[in-house]
Amino acid sequence: MRIVSATVKPKAPLRSLGEDRILMTSALLGVIDGATAKGGGGEKGPSRQEPGAVAADLIARALKSLPSSATARQAVDAATEAVADGKGTTEASSASLMLYSAHRHELWGVGASTVRIDSRQSVLAPRHEAVAAQVRAAYLTALIRQGSDLRALQEEDPGRAMIIPLLRNERSLRNVDSPGQWFFGSIDGGRVPDRHIHIQPLPRETQSLLIASDGYPALAADLESTERFLMGLLEVDPLLIGDHPQTKGLRAGNESFDDRSMIHVSFID
Repeated sequence: MRIVSATVKPKAPLRSLGEDRILMTSALLGVIDGATAKGGGGEKGPSRQEPGAVAADLIARALKSLPSSATARQAVDAATEAVADGKGTTEASSASLMLYSAHRHELWGVGASTVRIDSRQSVLAPRHEAVAAQVRAAYLTALIRQGSDLRALQEEDPGRAMIIPLLRNERSLRNVDSPGQWFFGSIDGGRVPDRHIHIQPLPRETQSLLIASDGYPALAADLESTERFLMGLLEVDPLLIGDHPQTKGLRAGNESFDDRSMIHVSFID
């Protein structure tokens, strides 16, 4: 196994380090995606960092000390405990993660992420976020058809404003131990039920694995081609209301619509 590439890129590199982190140890490789604050005031912790960044840093530190034989349950519990006990956290501190266990040759995920196993891609996303992205896309498309200026929509984003009440209330849907379609897993300091931990054994013959945060809507064969696809997508669809709808678009002055991180692993000697 070798690491072909690893990257973390904030959406606004001149203003912030972002809320994504990558983890690279002999036992675990993966990405940690701190949740973007949804506004409402008072969400920054005593460190003045964004709550998602605080959570991501705490989780990364906790996972680095896990033994190589750790299970998915043990990894998620360690990450959860770190957020629950962490100084500087707030009620808004939470994160998604996707990890590869070298010892178990498994993927472990909680929350949103994107993975590519050889040529097969999987996008993991809470259902409410996927629906909210579609509603936002439909609303902004209607406004454009009515003559609204695209640049004005990009700056003010009334579609984002329309879905933000749902996104602000999503904490009530986190880590509910029920099969309801709107419930989802998140590392937020509360216990993550088994039903919300994604465990996927990799085929023994796997040659390539890409693990990414949802700042990459789609993954190509490697980092360079994935970046090229993303930049092309943002050029033709800066609002992100087309084939890859998102809950937010590209803001003026930003490099992308969201922080993004990726690890590319090759299993070919």
